[in-house]
Amino acid sequence: MKSPIPTYGLLAGIVVNVLMFGPIALFGQREDWLRYGEIFGYSAMILTMTATFFAIRRDREQQGGVSSFSRGLGVGVGVSAIASLLFGLATYAFYWIVGDAFVQKMWDHYQTQIRASGADAASVARQLAEMEQMRPLFYSYAFQAVVMFATLFLIGLAISLISAAILRRRAQASPASR
Repeated sequence: MKSPIPTYGLLAGIVVNVLMFGPIALFGQREDWLRYGEIFGYSAMILTMTATFFAIRRDREQQGGVSSFSRGLGVGVGVSAIASLLFGLATYAFYWIVGDAFVQKMWDHYQTQIRASGADAASVARQLAEMEQMRPLFYSYAFQAVVMFATLFLIGLAISLISAAILRRRAQASPASR
């Protein structure tokens, strides 16, 4: 029996990358994508990581309808790891291709949001100073890739825990052993 981990992991990794980077490739780096990007991004991550549920279910079917929590969790973590690795690598490649101009556009967008938040001047100044301290990390492609890997992996882990609990099924006791 073939493990569902590589198949579902690759599928989830490809789908999340298409959903995350496809709109930018098709429509460019528009301001409205920056405004709604986080909502769309997290929604896309949650949607694609439901692949862990289907991988665990497929594995259970291959095991004759029996699956322990730990086995299901292992399948889910495997799928999450593959998808997250693909997403992390694609994030690094994306930033390397588009360069610092995109990062600067995001930086400016977040600064504008802070200034327009309606907070008092001292609070705005403090937030902008904190943001300035993070500038090196913001411009680090490797750091951005690690953050995206970790974000997707943790979402996948959470969905895997829930899916493994829902889909666990013990073997039925045979009539002779009752």
